[in-house]
Amino acid sequence: MALRRLRLTLAEVLYGMALHDQVRAFARQRGSLEHLFVLISFGDLLGLPILPP
Repeated sequence: MALRRLRLTLAEVLYGMALHDQVRAFARQRGSLEHLFVLISFGDLLGLPILPP
C-alpha cells in the first residue's frame, strides 16, 4: 500500500516537472483556436466581415 502511494506521488511529481507547462500551453492554444473557429463560423451571422468575399 505504501509502495503504491509512493509510486503515485513520484509519478505526479515527475509529471509536474516535465509536462504540466506544456499541457497548459496546449490547452490555452486549443482554446484560442476554438474561439477563432467560432468567430469565423458565426461571424457572418452577426455581420462581422472576417474574410473578404
